[in-house]
Amino acid sequence: MPHCRVGFVSLVTLAALLLPNALAADSRVISVKAEVYALASAVNLFIIDHGRFPADLRELVEPPEGTIRPYVARLPLDPWGAPYEYSLERPKGCDVELDFYVWSNGSDRQPGGEGCAKDFGNWSRGGNCPRKPWWKF
Repeated sequence: MPHCRVGFVSLVTLAALLLPNALAADSRVISVKAEVYALASAVNLFIIDHGRFPADLRELVEPPEGTIRPYVARLPLDPWGAPYEYSLERPKGCDVELDFYVWSNGSDRQPGGEGCAKDFGNWSRGGNCPRKPWWKF
């Protein structure tokens, strides 16, 4: 019976070490999706109120005179610590035509990329990261 307890404790310890990495990767993808869509929604509200596109994302925090309140309280950083990108021109790797683009360059902080390093923007569908088994993180 003592050997079973040692094996169980070893499994629990191993899971405790590996599982947070798997959950962290998933939470980053969920976070980047939510923040990109929130920023894109704020840009849309800005366009409705002012009849033009914001010059940059800072205008969402510091809107023009006559605006009752900011569109966002602060500009978040993406889950990898980089600022979100905004452009009226289509970014590299995007094959969708939109009026404007808001995106994160992913974990590599470079345009393009694959897997978790792939860019995620308001044109993206689905997840960035291929699902890996929890023991491969």
